Amino acid sequence: LWVGLHVTASTDRMALLGYWLVVLALTLVTYPPRGMALPKTIVRKGYHVVALLLFGPGQMLQPETLRLAYAASLALMVTMEIVRASRLGQISDRLQCIVSKHLDERDGGVLVLTHVYLLLGCAIPSWLCSHFVKDKEMDILLPLAGVLIIGC
Repeated sequence: LWVGLHVTASTDRMALLGYWLVVLALTLVTYPPRGMALPKTIVRKGYHVVALLLFGPGQMLQPETLRLAYAASLALMVTMEIVRASRLGQISDRLQCIVSKHLDERDGGVLVLTHVYLLLGCAIPSWLCSHFVKDKEMDILLPLAGVLIIGC
């Protein structure tokens, strides 16, 4: 309940949420491009660009909301990975079908965690800077370090 109140308490937060929904919707509809045989590495790098598009503006405009979104996204990703790996029913099968399209030699074992690592690589600098960095000059770049490095 408080998350909904937090998000709706500001028009800036609502605008950011709307932006995120548009980027996600466009990504789901258009990426990866259908009919093009792109190497998996290129497809996976495209998701890094999506991360840059999602997290960059969030960090610049609403860092507290972005940090909350990072935590919620991490919880959702870990839950979905547990469901996928459990192989219990149709939901697990559907998640496996989606994930298997993007697997390569780096994704071995029962758990596929590369998407979680991508999210953590973006989130950790923001989470840490919110507690340890007091220099306003560095407030802009340090929390974006993970997004900038992973997005490249």
